[in-house]
Amino acid sequence: MIIVHSCSSNSYSGLEQYVVELADYQNRNQKKLKPILFCREGSLIHQNATEKGIPVWTIGKRDRPGPNLWLKMRSKWREILKQDSNAVLHMHAGGEPWFHLPWRVKKILQYHIWITHKKKDPIHWFLFSKISEVWTSSISSKKNLAEILPVDEKKIRIVPYGRDMIKLKNLKSSVNAASIREKFGIKATDELAVCVTRFEMIKGVEELLSSFVEVAPHFKNAHLLIVGDASKDNPGAQIYTDRLRQKWKSLPSEIQNRIHMPGYLSGVDEILASSDFYVLPSYEECFSLAMLDSAILGKPILGTDSGGTPSIVIPGETGFLAKPRSIQDLETGFNKLFGNESLRKKMGMAIAKLVENYDQEKIFHEIEKNYENRK
Repeated sequence: MIIVHSCSSNSYSGLEQYVVELADYQNRNQKKLKPILFCREGSLIHQNATEKGIPVWTIGKRDRPGPNLWLKMRSKWREILKQDSNAVLHMHAGGEPWFHLPWRVKKILQYHIWITHKKKDPIHWFLFSKISEVWTSSISSKKNLAEILPVDEKKIRIVPYGRDMIKLKNLKSSVNAASIREKFGIKATDELAVCVTRFEMIKGVEELLSSFVEVAPHFKNAHLLIVGDASKDNPGAQIYTDRLRQKWKSLPSEIQNRIHMPGYLSGVDEILASSDFYVLPSYEECFSLAMLDSAILGKPILGTDSGGTPSIVIPGETGFLAKPRSIQDLETGFNKLFGNESLRKKMGMAIAKLVENYDQEKIFHEIEKNYENRK
């Protein structure tokens, strides 16, 4: 069965990495499935897929959906359907249906981000009405999508993320935390909170910085490491990022030196494993993969009460929840987690047990069954 994974993004964050992981797994382990990755030529997702030997189908860096592109893609779709009349189109973002007309395939749209927009124009309605299934990662996200998409709620399925549990658990016991921390000038005995995010207003990075600045004087060995940068091709995000970095530079050196913003880094698992807890300050978050990986690694979570985050953050048991945009709530969470190693260990054990069912092998097999279900 041919599976076309559609991801036209120019970025390479958790969403794109997951698409490559899924396609790579199918390409290596499941002889029945033949994945093809539809992406932009020269993008990071294209480069990583090529390195892993995943077949790719590329469009230009600036190609936009519409009649001209649809005509160009028509022959490729005919070729795919000639090879396999049961081909599946697995789209990984809300904009992907605009690249693919209602071809005679099972069409799955998977949302990796929280969306709030409603579109009522006829073309949007037409494209979405032809979708076979919508996949999302939590009950709250399913309810949200049912309210804003022109798709029957019966077609919306909760599909958890599959993570490489063996790899993460081995990393948990083998990582040289002192060495990883040393790269950022952080001592092995210091306390470290980590956040991996895009620098956009909706991600709550400004509130995160402000809350840490307030609590830092009370915890002299506390550090905050924020991994990420502005999204590509987003001028607003770049302006926002520049403003945050200026704010960081204006801080007293005693606090500034304990806030680390190295920009985008690939392969953050070792950093997560070297932290004391994870912070997710987003206003809206469908389900953060970095948060999930941190949980598997046994790290408590300080997150916002939005989207799928409360699925694994049980206040007082596996972490703490803050209201979105609330600097004061984040401060409260920091005050409870910094300086309390015994609480962090207790919560870490609880959250690791809670997320044991996110095993990649099991979930990726379930995804294969979902492809085959053509009802």
